[in-house]
Amino acid sequence: HLGSVLMDQGQLDDAIDQFRKVLQASPDQADVHYNLGLALLRKNNRKDAIQEFRKTIELQPGHAEAYNNLGVALAEEGGIDEAISQFRAATRSNPNLPDAHYNLGLIYSMKSDFTSATAELETASRLRPDDANLHARLGSAWAKAGDLDRGIEELRTALRLNPDSTGNHYILARMLLKKGDQKAAADELQAQARLDQTREQRDLARSKNLSYLSDGLKAMAAGDVPNAVRSFELAVQCEPTSGEAHNLLGLALVRNGDTERAAAEFRKAIEIEPQNAAAYNNLGDILATTRSLESAISEFEVAITLKSSLAEAHYNLALLLLRKGDRERSLAEFQRAQTLDPRLKPPAN
Repeated sequence: HLGSVLMDQGQLDDAIDQFRKVLQASPDQADVHYNLGLALLRKNNRKDAIQEFRKTIELQPGHAEAYNNLGVALAEEGGIDEAISQFRAATRSNPNLPDAHYNLGLIYSMKSDFTSATAELETASRLRPDDANLHARLGSAWAKAGDLDRGIEELRTALRLNPDSTGNHYILARMLLKKGDQKAAADELQAQARLDQTREQRDLARSKNLSYLSDGLKAMAAGDVPNAVRSFELAVQCEPTSGEAHNLLGLALVRNGDTERAAAEFRKAIEIEPQNAAAYNNLGDILATTRSLESAISEFEVAITLKSSLAEAHYNLALLLLRKGDRERSLAEFQRAQTLDPRLKPPAN
């Protein structure tokens, strides 16, 4: 379904509209009601999400994921007891659904029922043994249940799976202190400190990157393209994995007349952020000027697939389709572009 693609891309409003259109034509599709519920839940529209999950279950009573997500929505609305009932229904429908066991474990922990919490979290961790967060939750539950040894064991498992979790190093250190193992606790706190220092350095690089991006945008607005290029180059040097920095550097290089380097920057932005619709559109612009018509069309189509609301990509695609002589598709793209941005009008001829 197009709605599912849009939801995966984070375009929740478009996804919700698409799901509702499908249901207007065919209202008894359980999976569409379920996906609409997911999109609504991600938008924090829990009340409507609850209705959609209930409708899913009405149409397909064995839909374990619908029971589970209905439980999530009810819990977030404060309906803890009914949420427990729905999570249990999910595990009855599918005993191998780890999320339902995990959610039950969290709620039992909140209710200080650590016997039930550890049982559910144990089941979840067996079903999803490589989930560091699950092992950490289970470890905390065991510690609160009074079994520090099992708690420590689960936290160590969590850290083997994800050594970079500062929070888990701290929690393990506290457990070790309760056990009286001060040396091991000190080692965990030292590991946490090293990670915090690395994170601070990364945050500093991000802060510098944003400052350079701001300087570059100001220079672009003032027409000072060489300084814009320099600022964006510094941003890339500061944070080489910033797709945004590479994309903006590409735009400045286009303004500076260096289309070859610009294309390389747009490609780098896409490599780092494959969902960066603007970078595909910008690369298409360059390809269109170098007479790589089909390649440019392909880039614009990818941009539109990733972000259907990107008016500029629809407009650019329309121009190239017009050059190809495909007037019907060209007109349709011009219309979409103008609907999204009334300033984008088709050429006079």
